[in-house]
Amino acid sequence: MVAQEMLSRVKTDFFAILIPGSFIMGVIVSVVLVFTQYDTELCIMERFNSFFETLKGNWVLSFIVFIMIFLVGNLLHSIRVNKVDRIANFFFNGLIKEPRDKAHFENPFPYRAMLEEIKTGLLKVKLIEDIPLPEDRDTLHDVFIYWKTVIRMDSPGSFHHIQDLEGRVRMFAGMFWAGVVGILGSIGSIVTLSSFIFNEAAWSVWGGYILFMFIISVIISAAFSLSLKHARSEEVKAVFLTYLYLQKKMREEKREKGKEKGSVLG
Repeated sequence: MVAQEMLSRVKTDFFAILIPGSFIMGVIVSVVLVFTQYDTELCIMERFNSFFETLKGNWVLSFIVFIMIFLVGNLLHSIRVNKVDRIANFFFNGLIKEPRDKAHFENPFPYRAMLEEIKTGLLKVKLIEDIPLPEDRDTLHDVFIYWKTVIRMDSPGSFHHIQDLEGRVRMFAGMFWAGVVGILGSIGSIVTLSSFIFNEAAWSVWGGYILFMFIISVIISAAFSLSLKHARSEEVKAVFLTYLYLQKKMREEKREKGKEKGSVLG
């Protein structure tokens, strides 16, 4: 069980911390090269190959770079996901037409309208017993954390699955911020190269690459912030459904114990 929990944490941390941190490190390296290398004798790939050859031959520097990636990734990991949630609402709310998806954009996490819809459907087919959902957003958020605590205690296997879903959400949020850093790095590089506006050779070396980095960063920020809603709703669904199942299982066990106790007394 301990090994399974450690493996789950490693998977979660790898995607949620190291990937966004690695992207930002790549942006930092790119900006440093733009700021320090103005000669036009080498192509861009040769410049990056030189950097990686330096890392390959110096394990101390490689270790420092890895630590920096890990620290930057953790910094992104610590930023509240709700910030990206609100940014996604601002930019993409008008583009969403599907009623179910639109409900995610119009309701704050953990999406009370979606939970009510799930609960109503399950009550119709008598799969669950009704549980109240608080109207207040902060209270509902605290209840959501309580559900996760119950799942962690009563169903570790389900909790590991939920951790994987949460790790995906964290990775999406981290990649959004990594894309933002890429956009800012691209703009900074353009400002730097503006001093060489009459140097066509400098622009021929870095101009295309900076434009590529800017476009990729914009795509990453837009794609991951837009997909964050779906990923987060999947996490909420998993938590809610698992909690409902555990509650139903607990009630059934109590009924069985009550029947057994009654038959013994009888």
